[in-house]
Amino acid sequence: GEGANFELAGRLLNLGAGIATVALVFLLARELSGPAAGWYAAAITASNPVLMLLWGKTLTEPLFTLFFVAFAFLLAKARDDSRWIIAAGLMASLAIQARYSGIALILLGFIMLLKEGSLVKNWKIIAIAALLFAISFIPLLALNLEFTGDPVGLVKQFFSAQVKVDPAYYALPDRIPSNFLAVLFLLGAAAPFLWLGLWSQKN
Repeated sequence: GEGANFELAGRLLNLGAGIATVALVFLLARELSGPAAGWYAAAITASNPVLMLLWGKTLTEPLFTLFFVAFAFLLAKARDDSRWIIAAGLMASLAIQARYSGIALILLGFIMLLKEGSLVKNWKIIAIAALLFAISFIPLLALNLEFTGDPVGLVKQFFSAQVKVDPAYYALPDRIPSNFLAVLFLLGAAAPFLWLGLWSQKN
């Protein structure tokens, strides 16, 4: 039916986002530490079981991860050419619209601008990036207004839900072990590549 087609489209979209994320992780790591780091980072990302699980579902996390990595990559590129900040501003906006918790990207970008003193000097570029960042939020504000009567209604609902503690989430017997196992899965996905990297450095 039509619903199944929408679900398939969502799954394919997230699969594409996952592939693009791996590619961007490679480019980011290569930009920061060289080609070898790029391949290691891409392999670790592609084999991460949590990411692999998310890429096959119709959730917003894959898009958020893609925009987050794109934002980080563009900021890294901006060290040499401040015009990349404009595109980084757009990626930050898209990340926040995918997952409201992406607002942390603004703080990350601000810290980098302070650290890279040369970037702060080009206020015209930063102003253009800020303007594009703000304009790109207009569709999200319109959606909030349509559904809640408040331009930031859904945003308020999201953050109010985050501060509520659900005791069932931490209850025994299944929740605590499952949360702990998730940490082990994250560590285990990277272990073979980390050992390979250490071995190659030793030899």
